This record gives sequence, C-alpha cells and structure tokens, in this order.
Amino acid sequence: MNEPNLFVFKVSFNGCNAFDPPNDVFSLKGCTVVVEVEPEGMARFMGIHHSADVDRCLAEEIAEQTALQTIQKDLPEGFVPGCDIVQLRRLPDEVQHRRPTLHAGRAYAWLVEMPQMKK
Repeated sequence: MNEPNLFVFKVSFNGCNAFDPPNDVFSLKGCTVVVEVEPEGMARFMGIHHSADVDRCLAEEIAEQTALQTIQKDLPEGFVPGCDIVQLRRLPDEVQHRRPTLHAGRAYAWLVEMPQMKK
C-alpha cells in the first residue's frame, strides 16, 4: 500500500471535441497512464494553508500534467486531449516492478496502455 503522503491516479485519455481527425488518425481511446505523486510540502511552499484536500487537488493537477507529458510526443502540435482521472488506493501490480516511463519532479508515470496510432 502507498505511503500516506503519496497519491496514485489513473489518467485515461479520451480525445478532444475541438480536434476531430479523419479516420481516428490520432485516436487516444484506450490510452491510460498511471501517475504516482508525492505532494508533501508543496502547499506549504506555495504559501497555501496545508490540508489533505489541498494536497489531493495539487496532486491531481500534477498527475494530469505528468500524464500528458508522457504521451505528448505522439500528439499533433498544440493538441490537448480530454481525460478522465480516477484516484487509486495503491499502485497497480502491473507497474509496481517496472521502471516509470517518465519521472518529472515529484511524479512518476507509467504508460499502461497506448493504442497503435496510424501515421
């Protein structure tokens, strides 16, 4: 189980209404990234009253940004996909013994599933 100061999120990308590529050239359906965030001290550093709710909110923002960075190389310039974020109780077994795909500051990201993109 996670240490108390860690948050784990599953970020599932679902595309964006503003970008409708022909024949799903850049389809993100099924693209999933698991992100572990350690927000300890971030709220205090930013001058915000420290609370569990603030930590969770900051961790969720960091998780979304980190997940986007993980798949960004596969996306058209300027494309920002929509996503669904779910907090998990712990890191899934499938990634526990794998090296992260991306390490960014206080976050680690694992690309769990990436659909084959047509180019």
